[in-house]
Amino acid sequence: MKFDIGLHAKQAVVYNDTKRLKALCCGRRWGKSRLQVVSVFLRCLTFQGNVGATPEVILAAAPTFVQAKKVLWKPLVKLFEKFPDAKINHADLRITVPGKPDIYVMGLENYDGARGLRVYSAHIDECQDIRPGVLDTVVIPAMGDTPNSQLLATFTPKGKTNWLYGWCQNPDVRLFNFPTSSNPFVPAEEIERMRSLLPPRLFRQEYEASWENFEGQVFSSFDEGANCYDWAIPAGTMSEWLAKTGLPPGVAYMGIDWGDVNPAYVVVVNSGTEFYVTEWVCLGDGKNAVPTTQFYGALVGACKRWNVHRSFADPSRPAALMDLKRVGQLHSVAGLMRVVEAKNSIAPGNSLLDSLFHQKRLSVPRGRPAEQLQSYVRQPLSGGSNVFTDKIAPGQYDHCIDALRYCLYTLDVRNKGLIGIVNGDSHAPWS
Repeated sequence: MKFDIGLHAKQAVVYNDTKRLKALCCGRRWGKSRLQVVSVFLRCLTFQGNVGATPEVILAAAPTFVQAKKVLWKPLVKLFEKFPDAKINHADLRITVPGKPDIYVMGLENYDGARGLRVYSAHIDECQDIRPGVLDTVVIPAMGDTPNSQLLATFTPKGKTNWLYGWCQNPDVRLFNFPTSSNPFVPAEEIERMRSLLPPRLFRQEYEASWENFEGQVFSSFDEGANCYDWAIPAGTMSEWLAKTGLPPGVAYMGIDWGDVNPAYVVVVNSGTEFYVTEWVCLGDGKNAVPTTQFYGALVGACKRWNVHRSFADPSRPAALMDLKRVGQLHSVAGLMRVVEAKNSIAPGNSLLDSLFHQKRLSVPRGRPAEQLQSYVRQPLSGGSNVFTDKIAPGQYDHCIDALRYCLYTLDVRNKGLIGIVNGDSHAPWS
């Protein structure tokens, strides 16, 4: 029986290396997940030992169950379903081949599930996002009494303050570092296109697999001269705004940040391939709770003024989201009737916004929005340090920034990453 499981040259170098602990730091689209799937498959079928009373297993894992099922489980099923003797347990995400180690696929958000296993081969994808200490206290100890055991950890770097950078300095770990360009199946012109779209630091991290230090300012590509405009129309309408700007007809979206004392929303108009923030509103004095009816009334008014197509709300309050749908129905406001739970991945969302600033495709009114974007910073590694973590510093006035991220990042996720790419045509209304 033949299988198309070919590895490109650099993937083969990593697979064939016999070091017990291997770490692969590579750029996007290098093929790390494919390498993990193929490695699991081959490590299982080439196993030469005897499966005893306490059998060896192969662990294939990702930071979350959802990631593990999508990225590892489904491709493994496609490979092993061609074997008539293989038993595929979809409920437990477990594959059994007679005389070989069982394969367990799991998410490491509940890493206690890996305790007690006798691991022959461990394959951890997107390792930068698992909790610090899981490799050293759970995974590697599970390999301790298993002959010929191996660990392959694959990841894209996430800054020198991420725990994985220090872990890779361990002399027992063999680190492989490859840029996207070492994958012969990724066209060079595609890499150059992404170089033009991403801020330099982000490109080096994502495509050159470089361990970058985070800058203090989150939106390092924000330029007041390039990303601000002076023709805002307070409490204006879509028709007034278009008449004043002379821009092509646009479609409006809303981002909503609940808050008790500072609820906020932004309205973003997509015109052509560009995005313009037309309302940047935070209610309240930061001390006293804002009545829900007042906030909902403001959202209804903004949706009517701009004919908002869809809203994206802070996912922390599902009940409030359902209330907002009912408010939309009561007032016949489509933008609120279509409100959905926003994606709240902070670092990727902020990277998208910074990329749009870099591309000069995201503009905000001059004044308070620009001031808040410029002062939005990461948390220092320690007091007075000029080295920053990827965490956002606490205590910032970032309610509208959160609302903007909810809106554009969720649009990007729902539309498979097309928001952050210049493709020459407007696809509005986005879903």
